Amino acid sequence: MEARAVFFEDMYKLIGLLMGGFMKIHGDPGSGELARIQLGALGILSVYEDLPVSELAKKLRISKPQATNLVRRLEDLGLVRRTVCAADARLSCLWLTAKGRKALDGNMERMKKGMEDKLSVLSADEKAELRRSMGSIVRILEKLDP
Repeated sequence: MEARAVFFEDMYKLIGLLMGGFMKIHGDPGSGELARIQLGALGILSVYEDLPVSELAKKLRISKPQATNLVRRLEDLGLVRRTVCAADARLSCLWLTAKGRKALDGNMERMKKGMEDKLSVLSADEKAELRRSMGSIVRILEKLDP
């Protein structure tokens, strides 16, 4: 098999394993927990305050209409608030509310606990190898999408 095909096949496997593991740990959206996209939006807003909706869409790699619908759902849940952007009054900017921070922290704690449970079957050497590998993957992927 050609090297490029092997690379993409491995990348798809990695993404599938990561996302599949995340969904099993996180639970399904119908369980009352946040959906992946909602959790992703809250995570971004915890880092970038006063973020325009259009920038949230770019960071999540979704369309602006999808981001608008997502924000509306998060507002309805009281997890984010929308204000006029300080930098440009023509834009709406987003802020994580205290309730949003609490929801994000709770979901992240459940996810962390789930990951710890899953990783408990690995040896110390396997965990160290996984940490090194993940660090390498992150550094390489950051070069692809600065």
